[in-house]
Amino acid sequence: MKIYRIISVIAAVIFCFFVCACEERESETDKSYVYRDRTMENSSETAPNEPILPPHPVILTVIIDAGHGFDDGGSQPPMLDCGESEVTMRAALILKEKLQDAGIGVVLTHDGKHFPSVGDICYGADNFGVEYDASKMVDNNIFSPYERVIYGNVLASQLRNCIFISLHTNSYEDPTVGGLSIDYHAGNPNRESLAEFSRLFKDAVAADLGKETVIFEDSYDDAFIVTKYNTIPSMLIEMGYGTNHDDAKDLMSDEWINSFCTVLCECVVKHFKEGVVK
Repeated sequence: MKIYRIISVIAAVIFCFFVCACEERESETDKSYVYRDRTMENSSETAPNEPILPPHPVILTVIIDAGHGFDDGGSQPPMLDCGESEVTMRAALILKEKLQDAGIGVVLTHDGKHFPSVGDICYGADNFGVEYDASKMVDNNIFSPYERVIYGNVLASQLRNCIFISLHTNSYEDPTVGGLSIDYHAGNPNRESLAEFSRLFKDAVAADLGKETVIFEDSYDDAFIVTKYNTIPSMLIEMGYGTNHDDAKDLMSDEWINSFCTVLCECVVKHFKEGVVK
């Protein structure tokens, strides 16, 4: 009888070890989740976005955020034939291609058709230790700036050496005001690097596009949400004023958007690809 008891104990230990191993394996698998579109439950046509699988095989990853979109079209100045969100999405896709051709990894916060649900963003944040305020997350058809920045932080927690670029168009009551601008948060750990990049970008835009760029180093109170809540080097670039005749003409031009993206890509490669990002 004693030998049977010993065999039973050994069998029980082996079974427990097997169960624990399976649970651990399942837990590890859960970390490679897929972000779903926010409207997936209401539409059978919506397909899942690509899974986020670390580690990323490139030196640098640029998280591109095409400003606005979905139920938030952004500014709609009459000089533009379309809304701000259409211009920024077009630029984001062109910039993505140029950066990838330069050997840089790219992730879009959205593709103009799909964006992650609040549940998926919070799930990722909880799993990767990203802090967030749940009261600022609303599950509707608006991908808010706060949700974008938390999603960006989740992506950055999984990918190597990331920077965040949010693309926008500007507007102003005075139609004579034009040009580009770039904003970053003075409290960002990479403030000096962002300041240097901004000067590089300003000079390149003047030389290659013949336009002025205003640089804003924003305080916490003045900073955009996508820059002040970001844990990685982040910037918001206004590509021009939709309320200015010349800027609006350029923003509607595929040729100009392509030139703008070439300048931005070259600046990113020159400043960040070989540099160290905190």
